[in-house]
Amino acid sequence: MADRSQDMMCKALEMADNAVQFYGKAVGDCSESLGREIFEMLKGDKLEHQKRITAIHSGLVNGQDWEAVCTLPDEEESDAAALLADLAAKFEGAACPASEKDALDQAIELEKKVLGFYEQQARTAEDETEKAFLASMVREAKGHNALLTDLFDYYDDPED
Repeated sequence: MADRSQDMMCKALEMADNAVQFYGKAVGDCSESLGREIFEMLKGDKLEHQKRITAIHSGLVNGQDWEAVCTLPDEEESDAAALLADLAAKFEGAACPASEKDALDQAIELEKKVLGFYEQQARTAEDETEKAFLASMVREAKGHNALLTDLFDYYDDPED
């Protein structure tokens, strides 16, 4: 495996591990709330990222090429606003506790870093399957960022 791919996958795994830990802590710190529900969902997504990244990394280390090790997930159109609206209906009128707002700020920053990382890696990727993998990771990070930003906006003005 090329050193660049090795370094990228190690960094991607480290970022996924950090995100799982962050979202796990955020879930534990939040009471039953819309934010907690979102954080639980994002933690699940990051656990899936960990599994996918670990499997790809292992295959690449063992001499397989990207095409052999990378099974891309089916592309799903995600509508962050619709998802948030569905979840918000369960917690209508609930205010955002200060600790949750702080976790939300941190989550937005975390997802921006993840997005920036994958966008940068996509610009230097040469293998077509690797490019497709990185494009899927960029889409997922953008979706996470949109969901968190919409949640932040919702807490500022639920009627909007």
